[in-house]
Amino acid sequence: MGDTGSLTLGYILSFLTVKFSMYNTAVLPYTQGAIIVAFSTLLVPMLDVVRVVLYRLRTGKNIFQPDMSHIHHKFLGMGFTPRRAMISILSLACIFSCANIILASMININILIIGDIVIWVSLNLWFNKLRAAREK
Repeated sequence: MGDTGSLTLGYILSFLTVKFSMYNTAVLPYTQGAIIVAFSTLLVPMLDVVRVVLYRLRTGKNIFQPDMSHIHHKFLGMGFTPRRAMISILSLACIFSCANIILASMININILIIGDIVIWVSLNLWFNKLRAAREK
């Protein structure tokens, strides 16, 4: 997939997320936790971008310059093939989405978001340990 395909796919996902999270009963019936369910598909890329920007700010790097700190670089650094890294990231996104869809009706949305962030941070710390162990 090239730039045009990526941009088109990103636009479609963003449009559907905004459309699903809108409170308009004429279009879609409102469900409790619709906003978290809508953003669950984009949770992994959004949290990865936030993590990378915070990392670059903390280390004094330009936030617009490329580096090797995104999650796919972590997976490649752990010895994954590009295909296995992609499948792992998609699986991670699917797990977050399924868990959020199931838990949205049972748990307060704020607690669910905080839980997602805590799990994301924990996974990234674990990925860092695995990558550091691989590099030794």
